[in-house]
Amino acid sequence: MDYRKLAEEELQQVGQLRTAERICRERLAELTEQLNNVRIPGLQKDPVRGGGTKTEERWLTVIAAKMDEERRLKQLSRRLKQFDAAWAVLDDRDRAALDEWYIAGGNNCAERLARREHCEIRTAFRWRDEAIIRFARAFYGAVVD
Repeated sequence: MDYRKLAEEELQQVGQLRTAERICRERLAELTEQLNNVRIPGLQKDPVRGGGTKTEERWLTVIAAKMDEERRLKQLSRRLKQFDAAWAVLDDRDRAALDEWYIAGGNNCAERLARREHCEIRTAFRWRDEAIIRFARAFYGAVVD
Protein backbone atom coordinates (compact mmCIF):
# COMPACT_ATOMS: atom_id res chain seq x y z
CA MET A 1 0.00 0.00 0.00
CA ASP A 2 1.39 3.38 -0.99
CA TYR A 3 0.76 5.53 2.06
CA ARG A 4 2.30 8.56 0.38
CA LYS A 5 -0.40 8.55 -2.30
CA LEU A 6 -3.10 8.13 0.34
CA ALA A 7 -1.62 11.00 2.35
CA GLU A 8 -1.54 13.21 -0.76
CA GLU A 9 -5.21 12.47 -1.41
CA GLU A 10 -6.07 13.22 2.22
CA LEU A 11 -4.26 16.56 2.03
CA GLN A 12 -6.05 17.47 -1.18
CA GLN A 13 -9.44 16.65 0.33
CA VAL A 14 -9.07 18.51 3.62
CA GLY A 15 -10.55 21.74 2.24
CA GLN A 16 -13.59 19.88 0.96
CA LEU A 17 -13.98 18.11 4.30
CA ARG A 18 -13.92 21.39 6.23
CA THR A 19 -16.53 22.85 3.87
CA ALA A 20 -18.67 19.72 4.22
CA GLU A 21 -18.44 19.94 8.01
CA ARG A 22 -19.57 23.58 7.97
CA ILE A 23 -22.48 22.78 5.66
CA CYS A 24 -23.41 19.79 7.79
CA ARG A 25 -23.51 21.95 10.94
CA GLU A 26 -25.70 24.52 9.17
CA ARG A 27 -28.05 21.80 7.93
CA LEU A 28 -28.24 20.30 11.41
CA ALA A 29 -29.15 23.70 12.89
CA GLU A 30 -31.82 24.11 10.18
CA LEU A 31 -33.30 20.67 10.93
CA THR A 32 -33.31 21.38 14.66
CA GLU A 33 -35.20 24.59 14.00
CA GLN A 34 -37.68 22.75 11.77
CA LEU A 35 -38.16 20.13 14.46
CA ASN A 36 -38.87 22.81 17.05
CA ASN A 37 -41.37 24.50 14.73
CA VAL A 38 -43.43 21.40 14.05
CA ARG A 39 -46.55 21.54 16.20
CA ILE A 40 -48.00 18.20 17.12
CA PRO A 41 -51.15 18.17 19.22
CA GLY A 42 -50.22 14.75 20.56
CA LEU A 43 -49.30 11.40 19.20
CA GLN A 44 -52.25 9.20 18.48
CA LYS A 45 -52.51 6.25 20.79
CA ASP A 46 -54.47 4.23 18.30
CA PRO A 47 -52.96 4.35 14.83
CA VAL A 48 -55.33 5.26 12.06
CA ARG A 49 -55.53 2.97 9.08
CA GLY A 50 -53.05 4.26 6.53
CA GLY A 51 -50.66 5.82 9.04
CA GLY A 52 -50.56 9.03 11.00
CA THR A 53 -51.34 12.56 10.09
CA LYS A 54 -49.24 14.59 7.66
CA THR A 55 -47.83 16.54 10.60
CA GLU A 56 -46.67 13.36 12.31
CA GLU A 57 -45.12 12.11 9.07
CA ARG A 58 -43.30 15.42 8.60
CA TRP A 59 -42.08 15.27 12.20
CA LEU A 60 -40.73 11.74 11.73
CA THR A 61 -39.09 12.71 8.43
CA VAL A 62 -37.31 15.65 10.07
CA ILE A 63 -36.15 13.41 12.94
CA ALA A 64 -34.77 10.84 10.47
CA ALA A 65 -33.00 13.55 8.44
CA LYS A 66 -31.53 15.03 11.63
CA MET A 67 -30.20 11.62 12.71
CA ASP A 68 -28.57 11.13 9.28
CA GLU A 69 -26.98 14.58 9.47
CA GLU A 70 -25.68 13.92 12.99
CA ARG A 71 -24.11 10.66 11.80
CA ARG A 72 -22.51 12.43 8.84
CA LEU A 73 -21.19 15.22 11.08
CA LYS A 74 -19.70 12.68 13.49
CA GLN A 75 -17.85 10.94 10.63
CA LEU A 76 -16.53 14.23 9.25
CA SER A 77 -15.45 15.44 12.68
CA ARG A 78 -13.63 12.19 13.38
CA ARG A 79 -11.76 12.36 10.08
CA LEU A 80 -10.83 16.04 10.56
CA LYS A 81 -9.72 15.38 14.12
CA GLN A 82 -7.38 12.66 12.84
CA PHE A 83 -6.04 15.06 10.19
CA ASP A 84 -5.52 17.87 12.72
CA ALA A 85 -3.65 15.53 15.08
CA ALA A 86 -1.27 14.49 12.29
CA TRP A 87 -0.92 18.10 11.11
CA ALA A 88 0.02 19.26 14.63
CA VAL A 89 2.94 16.82 14.74
CA LEU A 90 4.60 18.44 11.72
CA ASP A 91 7.01 21.36 12.04
CA ASP A 92 6.45 24.68 10.31
CA ARG A 93 8.59 23.87 7.27
CA ASP A 94 6.73 20.62 6.63
CA ARG A 95 3.36 22.34 7.00
CA ALA A 96 4.45 25.11 4.63
CA ALA A 97 5.59 22.59 2.00
CA LEU A 98 2.45 20.45 2.24
CA ASP A 99 0.17 23.47 2.29
CA GLU A 100 1.86 24.90 -0.80
CA TRP A 101 1.66 21.65 -2.78
CA TYR A 102 -1.54 19.93 -1.74
CA ILE A 103 -3.85 22.32 0.08
CA ALA A 104 -3.27 25.58 -1.82
CA GLY A 105 -2.28 23.74 -5.00
CA GLY A 106 -1.85 25.41 -8.33
CA ASN A 107 1.18 25.70 -10.60
CA ASN A 108 4.79 26.45 -9.70
CA CYS A 109 4.48 25.22 -6.12
CA ALA A 110 8.21 24.56 -5.87
CA GLU A 111 9.09 28.03 -7.12
CA ARG A 112 6.67 29.72 -4.71
CA LEU A 113 8.01 27.73 -1.76
CA ALA A 114 11.63 28.33 -2.77
CA ARG A 115 11.00 32.05 -3.08
CA ARG A 116 9.21 32.24 0.26
CA GLU A 117 11.77 30.12 2.15
CA HIS A 118 14.81 31.50 0.28
CA CYS A 119 16.07 28.13 -0.93
CA GLU A 120 16.67 26.30 -4.19
CA ILE A 121 13.87 24.62 -6.10
CA ARG A 122 15.32 21.14 -5.66
CA THR A 123 15.48 21.78 -1.90
CA ALA A 124 11.76 22.61 -1.99
CA PHE A 125 11.07 19.29 -3.73
CA ARG A 126 13.15 17.44 -1.13
CA TRP A 127 11.27 19.19 1.69
CA ARG A 128 8.00 18.17 0.10
CA ASP A 129 9.06 14.53 -0.16
CA GLU A 130 10.25 14.47 3.46
CA ALA A 131 7.10 16.25 4.67
CA ILE A 132 4.72 13.83 2.93
CA ILE A 133 6.53 10.89 4.53
CA ARG A 134 6.30 12.51 7.97
CA PHE A 135 2.62 13.29 7.45
CA ALA A 136 1.87 9.73 6.30
CA ARG A 137 3.63 8.35 9.38
CA ALA A 138 1.67 10.68 11.66
CA PHE A 139 -1.67 10.12 9.91
CA TYR A 140 -1.57 6.39 9.25
CA GLY A 141 0.98 5.31 11.83
CA ALA A 142 2.70 3.39 9.07
CA VAL A 143 6.35 3.24 8.24
CA VAL A 144 6.85 4.79 4.83
CA ASP A 145 10.17 4.23 3.07
